[in-house]
Amino acid sequence: MADAQNIKTVPEILFYSLDSYLAQKKEIENLKKTISLKNDSINSLELKLDFFKSASKKIHELSTFLKKEK
Repeated sequence: MADAQNIKTVPEILFYSLDSYLAQKKEIENLKKTISLKNDSINSLELKLDFFKSASKKIHELSTFLKKEK
């Protein structure tokens, strides 16, 4: 009768819950790794952007200086 009503036993429910928990925990760890890699990539790009902004500013200053010297 329990099979006909699709009622699960307590051990079945516990094992299913544990299996689901472990699968979700593994997925969360994978997502955390992905987020960490993306954050590292963003930080790297921000450093490059800062470098290019600084270089652009120096080039502009040099250009202005050279125009004044003419």
